[in-house]
This record gives sequence, structure tokens and C-alpha cells, in this order.
Amino acid sequence: ISTELRTEWGRAGVQAGKFTEGDFLIPSAVDTVDEELAGTYLELLGPGKSLFAGSLDLINEDDEDRVLATFYGSLPFSLAEIRGAGWYDSASEQLAGVGGIRRSNDRKYMEAGFLHVPEDFEYLNKTNSLPRGQSLLFGTYRVSGVRHGYYVEGSGGRLDASDQDSWLYRGSLGGYYRTSLRDTLSSSLNFSHKDTDSGGNQTRLHENFRYSRRRSKWDNSLQLQAIQLFDDPPDDNSSGSSDSYRWLGEVNSSYRTGIWDAGGKISLEHETVDTRDDKTSALFRLEGRTITGIGLTGGGFLQYGVDWNEGDRSEVYGGGINITFPLPGGWQLRTRLRAQRSSLSMESGALSGNDSDKTLSTIYFF
Repeated sequence: ISTELRTEWGRAGVQAGKFTEGDFLIPSAVDTVDEELAGTYLELLGPGKSLFAGSLDLINEDDEDRVLATFYGSLPFSLAEIRGAGWYDSASEQLAGVGGIRRSNDRKYMEAGFLHVPEDFEYLNKTNSLPRGQSLLFGTYRVSGVRHGYYVEGSGGRLDASDQDSWLYRGSLGGYYRTSLRDTLSSSLNFSHKDTDSGGNQTRLHENFRYSRRRSKWDNSLQLQAIQLFDDPPDDNSSGSSDSYRWLGEVNSSYRTGIWDAGGKISLEHETVDTRDDKTSALFRLEGRTITGIGLTGGGFLQYGVDWNEGDRSEVYGGGINITFPLPGGWQLRTRLRAQRSSLSMESGALSGNDSDKTLSTIYFF
């Protein structure tokens, strides 16, 4: 049961009932509640597009009463906008919040702020909407143009989780350049480093390169990625280090007409981990779709994937069909069929091989 009053200065309302997960909407946040809930909310529109909102809710969950509160506000000025939000849950009796200042226009976006979420903060924990146990400073700078653009992002702060404190530093660089209105070259570099008080530091690098070429009917793209993970053992006498390196290459191509589309993808991936054998994977996929004059739509795909390492090899191949039938009154009958077969061959160990078949068929009516 809900009642809401809307005016030119905002809205206010009350809600009560038995809610299932994901059904209850709080201004500027989504809460997942499994039992009875009763609450009220208020949203005010101020001068200059300013906004102030809040909600207070009483929840009976697992035979226990909880109080949830949400606060949100934004106050724009001529040069920038100040924004902030806060969450309170009586179960943990702690408060989480985020605040910052933002300035943006058609080409530039700048934001800096601070986030704090206690480790045992219970509010919204079912959907992991907030990174619990973090106190981070963050900043973003973006420039967008017709021919080129770039961004710089960074954050750093303290992590409190599992009775182990650590420091986290993250940064991202990226940009794009259009050689023409239909050809785009983009790349990015992501860096993160976690420094724990007990040792066992971890560093991660992720590089990405992409080139896309669009024509009136053809779309093509080439993407290359490299991910490197470096682990330091907690102490010099430990052998827990497990550095890994992963490279991925992918080529996509598609052709479009007014009545049918067709395309495919080829990807190759190689992973090297210090504690186990190297692994290589390949994937091949073909797909297409067509539309008839009476509105009947049909499509399908075929794909084949293979993984192999020292002496072991596994294969997965299959396909699918999608058909949509138009019906009177705006209804549609959609039919989907999926089939897949996998096989595994091992040269060592007690198992010499294992095959499995899986077929999934589903019919939808809308």
C-alpha cells in the first residue's frame, strides 16, 4: 500500500506492505527487503535545480525490527555542483556516506570526493551496492570531443576487511582518436595496488587496445588485451606467490542490410600462471538474423571453443535458433532453442576422457 503527494516543489509519500527482494525503491538508492516494511520519504526541489531527499523506514526482518535511513542532496553553483549521500542502518548502528564536488559541460567532466563505508555496515549488503570496509578519496577528469578524447581517474584509501587492514591505490588512463567519423582508435591502462599490513601485496595491470571500423554495411573491430597480476608472498619464507599473465585477442566482423544481418567473432586467449601449466583458449562464433516482410524474425548462431594445456584438451561446440512470430493485437510468440556438446580428453591421471551432451529448449509467449 502506498500513497504519494506530488507538487511543484517535490513529492512525499508513505509505503507499507510485505516486499520481496528488489521491490522497494528509496530515493537515490535501492534496498532489498524480504519481510514487512513501513516508511515515509520526502523529496524537495530547491532553487537552481537543487535537490534534497530522504527516507525513514521501519523493517521487520527475521523477527527483528530495523530502522533504515537514506539522505541525498545536490546543490549546484555557477562553477560546480556539491553532492552528498548518506545511509544509516540501526542493525550496525553505523553511518556510511559519500560526498564531493562536480563540474561538467559539453566537453569536460571533473569530480572529486570521499567515500566511507564501515566494514560491518549492513545496509544494502544483499546487492553489494556499497564497497564495505573502504575509506577512499577519488577523482575523475574527462575530456570528450568529436575527433579525440581522454580520461584520467584515480582513487586511494584504506580497506578494513576480515581483521586485516590494507591500503588500496587505483588509477586509470584512457583515450580515443577518430581517424575519420567512422574509424576509432582507443586504448586504456588500469593500475591497482593493494598493500596489506601483514604483507602479501598485490599489483594488477590491465592494458586494452581497440580499433573499430564502420562503413555503411560493414562493422569491423580488433581488440587486444593484456592482464598482469603480481602477488608478493606474506614473508620471505612463504611460497604463496602466484604471478599470472593473460593475453587476449579478438576480431569481430558483421554485415548489415535492410532485411538480414550476419557476422562472426574469433578470439584467442593465453594464460600463464606460476603455480600451474599454461592454458590457451580459442573461440569461433558465427551468427545471423533475418526479417521477412510479414514481420517474422529468425536468427541463429554456431560456435566452437577449445581449451588446451599440457596434455589436456577440452572442446565445447553448439548453436541456437531464435524465431519470433507476430500475432494479432500486438502479441508475439518467441521460440528459442539451444544445444551444446562438450568433450574432455586427458592424457594423465585416472580419467582418460569424458563427454557430455546438453540441450536446452525454451518457448516464450509475450
